[in-house]
Amino acid sequence: MDLQQIREFVLSGSETHIVAAESCETRLRTKCDPIYNRLEHHYTDKCERENATSELALALAAYSEVYTEIGMKAGARLMHQLLVADNLLISPQK
Repeated sequence: MDLQQIREFVLSGSETHIVAAESCETRLRTKCDPIYNRLEHHYTDKCERENATSELALALAAYSEVYTEIGMKAGARLMHQLLVADNLLISPQK
């Protein structure tokens, strides 16, 4: 199983059969470039464009932070289950 497949299952409860071969950097650039290009063409005033770009960056950073925290919690819960909780079900032989 690939990390992208695990991510898709955790986030949406489904599996993905398509695993991106590109690097994370390439995937981010490919997905982000269109919206930044749109902002550049929509806002002809440099100050307005910089404000809009800054607001978008703040929103994307918030998503990244929140989903990283969710991922850390999910990982910790999985580790707890694998290392502690499952062992409670198996009582040692005396």
